Amino acid sequence: AGAHGQIAPSSTVYVAHGSNRTFTVTADPHYHVADVVVDGVSTGAVGEYTFRNVTTGHTIHASFALDRHTLDIASAHGTADPAAGVYTNDYGSVLTNSVSSPDSHGATQYVCRGWAMTGNEPARGSTNVMVMTHTNDAALTWQWATNYWLDTEAGAGGSVVPADAWYAAGE
Repeated sequence: AGAHGQIAPSSTVYVAHGSNRTFTVTADPHYHVADVVVDGVSTGAVGEYTFRNVTTGHTIHASFALDRHTLDIASAHGTADPAAGVYTNDYGSVLTNSVSSPDSHGATQYVCRGWAMTGNEPARGSTNVMVMTHTNDAALTWQWATNYWLDTEAGAGGSVVPADAWYAAGE
């Protein structure tokens, strides 16, 4: 077996002439069987292989690969880094995700109020930057609040309170 897994039984195995012998292929945690090669021919990513009616010598070799997981990033506003979309990363990858905030369009402003994640820890945050260790398929959604610009004007001899500013929708 290659690194990160094993074949059982291992090493040289003697089999009675004409009998069958089954081998089990097992990957280490967070790895998977990439390929099993029998007598120089790929049999695919199988977890078990049986030599039937053994009358000559044979070889079996297994290779293993690190698990990979998807991260689906969604953001209705701002510029996400990495951009909204689906990404595949190696198990254990440490990823920094961020989004620009605020995102203003005329008299409307969108402010990142945090993020939510399903499928991977942590589950929620209240910033526009999050760092994660990718261990499962996951979805990251950036969450937004809407603000509107209030433009106040006072005539001669008067004043207006409140002053010009961004205010939360519904305030």
